[in-house]
Amino acid sequence: MKTKKLKLLTIFLFLFPLCVVLLGAGCEKEVDYSNLVEGYVVGSFVCSEVDSDGQATGNNTERGYCILLEDSENANSHWPMDFYTFDFPPGIFEFPEEIISPTHNSNDGGPNFFPDSIRNKYHIVLQYKEQINSEKIQFGCGFYTMLIPFPWENYKQITLNQILLKKD
Repeated sequence: MKTKKLKLLTIFLFLFPLCVVLLGAGCEKEVDYSNLVEGYVVGSFVCSEVDSDGQATGNNTERGYCILLEDSENANSHWPMDFYTFDFPPGIFEFPEEIISPTHNSNDGGPNFFPDSIRNKYHIVLQYKEQINSEKIQFGCGFYTMLIPFPWENYKQITLNQILLKKD
């Protein structure tokens, strides 16, 4: 009788960890959002949606917004941004019409950045996650007139989880 209990206990001790490992392997890894960070909305753009083959669909994207993190090393660069997002909640800011272009920057195919005089006006606190390829909105910003195109691949498309206004 003691041998039978010992065999059952041995089998249980072997199978239990195996079951835990197998059950855990089937779970999708939940992507964590960042801690709250401070930044600024510094530009916007509207481009053309493209399909999986890179062909324009004839539809425009939602308006994308450029975000520059506070104390970013990109603050004084030619393209002052760290991320862009298509899910910025409407109504948080009333952007003046003169800074919200109907499309993208036709010189380089990138966003239209706000003038330096108001670049730090739209201060926000946000929590975000970087989008994986299957979640990203695919887009193209058409033709441009300069030789150097905007380096979209150097910037990450993000999803916002929480956004708060920063009172200065």
